[in-house]
Amino acid sequence: MLKKSSYAWVVLTGISLVNFSITGIIFNPQSMYIAPILEAFPSFSRSALTLSLTVQNLVTCVMLFTAGRIVARIGVRKMLMIGCACAVLNQLLMSAATSLPVFYLAYGLFGAAVGLCSVVAAPVLIGNWFAKRNGALIGVAATAMSLGGLIFSPLIGSWIDGFGYRTSLRICAGIVFVLCAIACIIIRNQPSQGVMPLWYDTSETDRQKTREDEELSGMTLKQAYKSYKLYFLALSIFLFAACSSAIMNTMSIFATDHGMNNATIGIILSAYSIVNMVMQVPTGALCDKFGGRGVFISGTGVFILAVVLMLNIRNLPLSIMFVVGGLIGYAFLMLLVPVQLMVRDIFGNREYASMLGIISAASALGSASGTPLLQTVYDTQGSYYIGFIACICIIIISMVMMLVASRENIPPSR
Repeated sequence: MLKKSSYAWVVLTGISLVNFSITGIIFNPQSMYIAPILEAFPSFSRSALTLSLTVQNLVTCVMLFTAGRIVARIGVRKMLMIGCACAVLNQLLMSAATSLPVFYLAYGLFGAAVGLCSVVAAPVLIGNWFAKRNGALIGVAATAMSLGGLIFSPLIGSWIDGFGYRTSLRICAGIVFVLCAIACIIIRNQPSQGVMPLWYDTSETDRQKTREDEELSGMTLKQAYKSYKLYFLALSIFLFAACSSAIMNTMSIFATDHGMNNATIGIILSAYSIVNMVMQVPTGALCDKFGGRGVFISGTGVFILAVVLMLNIRNLPLSIMFVVGGLIGYAFLMLLVPVQLMVRDIFGNREYASMLGIISAASALGSASGTPLLQTVYDTQGSYYIGFIACICIIIISMVMMLVASRENIPPSR
């Protein structure tokens, strides 16, 4: 009789700790350091310093493209070790940096950490250790990202005010080192030989498959490059990420243009963060029940509703922006669990990490390009109206391309 491993829960705890540390403690509060660094170095321009974020995003894209090959060569656990080391070095290097090139190097290291730790690792590990409910469990791991930011953002703000940004960075480096070290010690790539993932169903003998059979099902990367599905899905996610990130990053300045103060805008962003955190697990559960494709369609509808409300803000109470914040918080979740499950459904398990890395890189490129394009529209037109209309049209195109990419299952490749 096949054994099923309860150690899966330990692995889930480990990858949640990594998400809590890398995204929650470092990535989410990242913007809080920009003002004190500019204050410490008056010769730095805003554009020159924030160029470091572009460096970070570019390195993240490169790492996502190669993440699948890294997993195949050294396994998820060693990949996480490298990524966590890059994250700790980022904090220490930033705390000592006195020139822009050093800041660029520090942000580049963190871009590598994000690419190695925050996207591919969780779905691969959860797929290896759990036979069912992967969507909900990926949601659990993703919730740790938001939870880390919710806890540490105010703490980091107080550390910056009380001790300075350099000391704050060093404190975070120590905390991240300890948490990631624990995570990397307890994480295992997959169950040992003869042990099946948790909840593996052996009641129907004609449907039994060994783990090796599962890993051989689906497309190879070479086959995917010859298929329209990879390009349609990548472009779909690129467009969705570009539009959703553009609207998310524009909410604050849009609210300011309509007379809201900073305290009120903070509450709007809190509505975004709370919905984004609370809906992680329910969104995963919905994906388990209806599939990533169905949930992605719902996210598209929610996004369109949010933009329509912003377009009609002059005819609505300004308090509707709190609703907009929550709607965008849900729509942004489509780039997490639904996409990760759709990649598995469309391309199978054979080279899942490589496929997910490519799609995640497309998402990162979209997120990096959407906001400056929307702001350029505003600079040339003096209004967000045309940009918002374009976002609605583009997001519909994104949904159609996703439907085309996922319209039929991929036959197993042996």
